[in-house]
Amino acid sequence: DSLRRMASEGYSIILITHKMREAIDFCDRITVMRSGKVVSTINARDTTEDELAEMMVGRSVNFNRMVQPQERGSTLFELRNVSIKHDKGHMAVKHADLELHSGEIVGIAGVDGNGQLELGEAIFGLRRIAQGEVYVDGEKIARNTPDVMIAKGMAHIPDDRHKKGLVMDFSTMDNLILGFQRSPKYSRSIFCKRTAIAENAAKLKESYDIRCHDITLPVRGLSGGNQQKVCLAKAFALQPRFLFVSEPTRGIDVGAKYEIYELIQSLAKQGKSIIMVSSEMPELLGTCNRILVMSAGQIAGEYVPTGDGKVDQEKILELAAKNL
Repeated sequence: DSLRRMASEGYSIILITHKMREAIDFCDRITVMRSGKVVSTINARDTTEDELAEMMVGRSVNFNRMVQPQERGSTLFELRNVSIKHDKGHMAVKHADLELHSGEIVGIAGVDGNGQLELGEAIFGLRRIAQGEVYVDGEKIARNTPDVMIAKGMAHIPDDRHKKGLVMDFSTMDNLILGFQRSPKYSRSIFCKRTAIAENAAKLKESYDIRCHDITLPVRGLSGGNQQKVCLAKAFALQPRFLFVSEPTRGIDVGAKYEIYELIQSLAKQGKSIIMVSSEMPELLGTCNRILVMSAGQIAGEYVPTGDGKVDQEKILELAAKNL
């Protein structure tokens, strides 16, 4: 409203955004840029979100349903009757059961604050389990610390790349080895093998299309999408059997979103498994084989997307409100 009022008073306004609906609803004209070049300038009233997305990405984009139905493989990971405490001491998750099969993407949905964060942290061992059992390949894990889960083949991409996924003042190439910097491949005693670290960064930069002018400069200089690709590349470099990812595309543009979805899909096609926590319902509906819905700390139900976006969202919201 403030911007519209200023425009009516004769001010000229440039709005930079990656939210397509925002650009269409609030702007008169839209200029689309890709890879540092202007692609097109069009009247906002004459375009659609799909058309803008195609111009931003450079090819046709369909976010409605990217995943293909498939048979469930063997059970890789399992939680049985798990309860988890909140930081304040009360139970944030109560008696949760979860199975993850090879080659599938399982989403975790729900209104914020209903236990998704605590469940996700417990899956990777970042939060202690107050009650219940964890199994990998049918074998009970005595205590699932991050070191144990990594050794079992799990990789983790956190919800906040700035606070939990990256060291912003470190270089891009150093961020790409965080978590396994003590590996003999990258260090000898207390000394880093700079050549090996640089070679690893160059390889991952090419493989994951990380758009970075200089891998020796701080990672804070990259765009949000490219910072997220650094987190993904680092996790994928571990060659995980299963991946836990939280808010994979938070705060990034549609082009980077599509590339990240494709990377996650490629992992599932290789028979790997993914658990995805997201607050964006279209993201879960478009990429997951099935979705577990949390309400008041409990898994209220499981939903398998049908591809009908409106109906899907209504069913998930019904489950999310079940115990509230």
